[in-house]
Amino acid sequence: MPLWVSPSKFPAGGSSYQYDLYGKEWKLTTDRSVKNHDGTNGFEISSPILQGKEAFEQIAHVLNMLKETGALVDSRCGLHIHIGVQPDLKLPHFKNLLKLQLNLEDSFDYLVDASRRCDNPHCNSNLSPFYRKFMARFADEPTALWTVDGRAKLVSQADTFIDNASKFMDLVFTRRLKLNISAFMIHDTIEIRHHHGTLDYTEIVNWLQLQMALVEKAKSANEVKPASEFFNGPQKAFTTLAVNKEVAEYYLKNKSS
Repeated sequence: MPLWVSPSKFPAGGSSYQYDLYGKEWKLTTDRSVKNHDGTNGFEISSPILQGKEAFEQIAHVLNMLKETGALVDSRCGLHIHIGVQPDLKLPHFKNLLKLQLNLEDSFDYLVDASRRCDNPHCNSNLSPFYRKFMARFADEPTALWTVDGRAKLVSQADTFIDNASKFMDLVFTRRLKLNISAFMIHDTIEIRHHHGTLDYTEIVNWLQLQMALVEKAKSANEVKPASEFFNGPQKAFTTLAVNKEVAEYYLKNKSS
C-alpha cells in the first residue's frame, strides 16, 4: 500500500509507490536509482502541491527533520522541481520556454555540481535531441554541445526548427532532460531535473526562484532570439530572467564556479 505521510510523521521505511496523484501529502518512497553500499535502496521525498509563504515554511520544516534524522545526499541524488503551468502556458509559451532553456543551460550549469552538467543519464542536455536531429552537420557531440561555436550553431538551428516544425514537441518529449516538458502531459507541470541533491534550504529556495523566473519570462516574452555567447558564467541567466538582486548575489557569492 502507498504510504502518504505528513512532515511530522516520517516512517522508518516509506513506500515504493511512486506518485501521490492527489498532491496533498508529503511522501517518502524508496528510490531504486539510489543504491546504498549494503544493497538497499535510498529514498526519495516528494512534496504536496505547494503555494505561497507556507511552501517555504514546509520546505524548511522537512529539511530540518531530515537533518535531525541524519539524512545524507550524494552525487546520485537530484533535486527535481515541478512548476504548475496549466492553464497559463500555451504553445508559443512552450516554444519560448524551450528556447530560453537552450540559451541559458550553460549558465545554469555553473550553478550545479559537475555531476549534473553533462553525461548524466537522469538529466541530459536539452540540446541532445537537437544534436541527434542535426548530427550530420557537426563533427561530433562534444563539439556541438561543449564548444562556443558549436553550441551557438546548434542553438541557432534548434531555434529555427522550433519555430517552423509542426511537431517540434515530439523531439523533446523525453523525461530525462534537464528541463522535462513531457511532465505537462501527466501533471500539468514542467519539471526541472537539473539540480544536484541538497538539504540546504537557501540553495533550494534560490534555485526555485530562478526557475520560476524562467517560466515567467517564457510567458511574458514576445520573442526569444538564439544566444551567441556561451560558457561565460551564470550572469547571462540573471540578466535575461531579470532575477531579483538577492538571488543573483547569492549565486555570485556561492555558486559561480
